[in-house]
Amino acid sequence: MIRFIHTADLHLDSPFKKISAMPKNVVADVRNSIYLSFQQLITVAIKQRVDFVLIVGDIFDQAHQSMKAHMTLIKGFKELQKYNIQVYVSYGNHDYLSCHTFPRNYPKNVHIFEKEKVEQFDYIKAGKVVAKIYGFSYEERVVDTNMVPQYQITEEAPYHIATLHGSLGSITDTSHETYAPFQLQELKQKQFDYWALGHIHTRQVISTNPYVVYPGNIQGRSMKEVGDKGCYLVTYNGYETQLDFIPLHTVTFKKITIEASNMEESTDVYLSLESLVQKNMKDKKKVMIEVTLENTSLKLEEWNRNGQLKEIMTLLNDRFSNEENWVQISVIKLKKQKLPREWYEGKDFLGQLHIAFQQNDKMRTLLDSLWNHPSGRKWLDTISEEELEDWTLEAENMATYLLQVGGEKE
Repeated sequence: MIRFIHTADLHLDSPFKKISAMPKNVVADVRNSIYLSFQQLITVAIKQRVDFVLIVGDIFDQAHQSMKAHMTLIKGFKELQKYNIQVYVSYGNHDYLSCHTFPRNYPKNVHIFEKEKVEQFDYIKAGKVVAKIYGFSYEERVVDTNMVPQYQITEEAPYHIATLHGSLGSITDTSHETYAPFQLQELKQKQFDYWALGHIHTRQVISTNPYVVYPGNIQGRSMKEVGDKGCYLVTYNGYETQLDFIPLHTVTFKKITIEASNMEESTDVYLSLESLVQKNMKDKKKVMIEVTLENTSLKLEEWNRNGQLKEIMTLLNDRFSNEENWVQISVIKLKKQKLPREWYEGKDFLGQLHIAFQQNDKMRTLLDSLWNHPSGRKWLDTISEEELEDWTLEAENMATYLLQVGGEKE
């Protein structure tokens, strides 16, 4: 029997840029969550008595690594060494080989794919080769070629595992750039028993025959990465492979929508959000929530403009921030009531305005000039389709509000 953990995208040193306005202890907890999740990973590996751990790229988040990240990693590897647990490591687009700040002076139980060329390691148990593990690391930030042709089973072994940090062609995920692209069918043709993938932060079992798996990352880092995060415990009993997902995250990111059409007073908003926070405290986890108030009235739009909603959010966040398992609201978004039919179908100004807001492709074209500028590429994060839709919705809400208010004044 072989038992191993498949993990990827640890992203140690993640900066968590958008939380600085939160209470200080909350900011500290969120920024430390990556390290606590990594320690959880080490604890699970020891508790489950696994044979080895696969880490498939992006251990670090940035090209310049901190001493804290480096020492956290070494300490974890040494803990695994005490229990004779091996570690197989490849590096991806965030932590490519040429960018490492510190020497890779890891203990002897750590085996690194040191080239941008597919190599292999033997996993030996009771004096016999029971698994062969294949992989490569990025030498520079970008690998834009298909690496799958390099994966070749060379010798017989009970179990063959391919590790690959890259992009499946059928997944359209604008939050991740396309690297080392591949197609599912070509993976299946290679006859490996398990494809351990990395790069995409959403947990996905792409195939079960053979297993082709993205474990996702171990800790959500923003509202782009909601829900449970962790690793897969993989067991091969000589006949079949079994997967068990194990949560590792210490902070949960959630998106929740609340019906707001019946909110007549600002106290209604406060009480509704208070109830939401108290309900989520039962999770026994630290929780960060993005709230969308749906079917909002003109009055709610006005409260948003004059800062009442932000004040409500701050009051609740301060009130619950000192709980051991705090719940915080990161942002309140508004989704207006459905506009009159003539707004959508009319050929007049209002109808044309709505149509213009739906043309996200033109918006992205306009923004591309920013991201194509040398300084823009250096300092600006890429934006996802979801973020672009949020910006567009907010702009349309503002235009609608101003036009309605202006109309009422007339």
